[in-house]
Amino acid sequence: PFQLHPGFRREYKEYHKVVGYIFFTTALIMTAGMALILKRGLVFTNDFSELPPLALYLDIEYTMVALALWFSSTIIIAIQKAKAKDFVSHRVFIIRHVSSGLWVAVQRVILVCHDPFTPLTRVEQRILFHKAAECAMAISFIVGEMAIFLIRNERETKQVKKAL
Repeated sequence: PFQLHPGFRREYKEYHKVVGYIFFTTALIMTAGMALILKRGLVFTNDFSELPPLALYLDIEYTMVALALWFSSTIIIAIQKAKAKDFVSHRVFIIRHVSSGLWVAVQRVILVCHDPFTPLTRVEQRILFHKAAECAMAISFIVGEMAIFLIRNERETKQVKKAL
């Protein structure tokens, strides 16, 4: 969280840079982990092998590949922007990167909020897990883009006030 705070970044530039490279390395390791998950078929639909496959889940591997590519691309672009001293774009792509990975935690919160006293069949569990993932992705990506919009809007407002 300190990495995202503007005052902290200004005050501890070297720390921010070192932690940023650790963050970058961790993101690439996580992407490699996602590749292994996909290669080994460890996606949630395979946890229900006794159930017949549903047409809804045929694209899950492609979705996960796209998410992994976006996750890794946003961090790579963010690093490139920082090296080019384009710190505004760097911040935008860091926010996109964080939101592209945060959906997993949001999904777990959604799942925890489900009524624990209503027993679910295996089919219902699979559908709930998938729908929670879809909702979490939408929430994370939308909130990330809203944060970018608000930051840009705040920046423009400050520039207008300076000009006056």
